[in-house]
Formats: sequence, C-alpha cells, structure tokens
Amino acid sequence: MAIKGKGKTRGGRPGTNAPRPVIVVPKKPFLARGSTRWGALALVLIGVGVTMFVAWQKQKADEERQRQGIAIEEVDRRVTLALQSVATPGAGSAISVLPEFTAQVEQFKAGEARPAAVRRDNADLPEVLGGAIEVVGGIEVPDDLRNTEHTGPWLDAQQFMVQGLRAYQVAVRIVLDATVLTGEDRTALLDRASEQIALAAEIFDYGRQKIVNIRVDLGTFDATDFNPNFPTG
Repeated sequence: MAIKGKGKTRGGRPGTNAPRPVIVVPKKPFLARGSTRWGALALVLIGVGVTMFVAWQKQKADEERQRQGIAIEEVDRRVTLALQSVATPGAGSAISVLPEFTAQVEQFKAGEARPAAVRRDNADLPEVLGGAIEVVGGIEVPDDLRNTEHTGPWLDAQQFMVQGLRAYQVAVRIVLDATVLTGEDRTALLDRASEQIALAAEIFDYGRQKIVNIRVDLGTFDATDFNPNFPTG
C-alpha cells in the first residue's frame, strides 16, 4: 500500500480570469453630431423668424406712416380751402393772411387811401374771417392721426391758427373804427391796428408751422413746391 507523500497544500485566493476587452466607441466630430445639427437648425429657424418679424414690423410701421402722411395732407388741404377767401398762398406751405388789407392799412396811415374806400373794401372782412375761423376750428383730428405723436401738434396748430385769425378780425374792426375818426385819434387806432396785425401774423404763422413740421416728419412736405393757386373742391 502506497503512502502518499506529504507536501504543501495551495492556499490564498483562487486564480481569476483575464480581464475582458472594453470596446471604446470613438466620439463623432462636433459638427457631425446630431445634437449639433439640430441646434444649428433651431438657430437658423429662430434667425429667420426674427428677420421676418422685424420685416413685418417695419412694413406695418411704413404703412401706418403712409396713412398718417395722407391724413395730414388732407388736413392741410382743408385748411387751405378754408382760407382761400382771406389768404394768399406762397412757396411751399407759406400763407399770407389778408395781404391786401395789410397793405391798405399802411396806405391809410400814410394818407394815401381814403377812409370811405378803406371801409368799403373791408366792411365784410370780419364776417368772412368768422367763416374761416369756424371751418378751421371745426376740423377734427383724422382717425389715422388720432392717439399718435402727431395728435397734440395738430391740435396746437389748429388752436394757434384760429387765435391768429381772431386777432386779424380784431385788427380789421380797429381799422374800420378808425375810418370814422380824424387826427390823432385815427392815428392812434391805426398804430394799434398795425401792432395787432403783426401779432396776428405771428400767432397764425406759429400754428401753420406746426402743420409743416408734421408734414416734414412724415416726409410729405417739399420745400421746393410752389402753388400759386388754392386747391379747389
């Protein structure tokens, strides 16, 4: 019977298997990634949308501005028509109110016009001016100018023009009163009439200029225009 030999027994940890190979997938280039392509597409779409929105807003603003320009031109035409019996047009939008009356007053002061002629020529002017005042003062704010930056300037223009016409009306009455006076009394009244005419012109022109300013702002005013005749209709 064989006797087993004595020997050292194996101790410690059992042996482990070899590590498994790890498959490493290389990252795609940044521009080749799907997320990059979708992000770029989104940015392009946003840019196109913003551009279209800005263009639409500009078109809308241009159309609104065009309507406002048409509105102020219509207002200017109505004012000019209302003044055709008491004023003379000039270059651009200039209007001279009662130019013949003003010249006659100076002639009257210089003794070159007779009181009877002055009274005859201007007796109906207060009433004519009253009609112009009523028409100009009755022009309402056009819908396309209502609640805009031009609403206030138009209302100011209207008020100043009306006040200017009323000042002219007072000047005419002063001159008519002077026709029945003589000497220093007449001279004093005529001097006062001249001051009143200058004041009336200043007030009226200030209001008129406000209309011109609106037209300039809206691009409808051309300083080179000259209209020797009033519009009709």
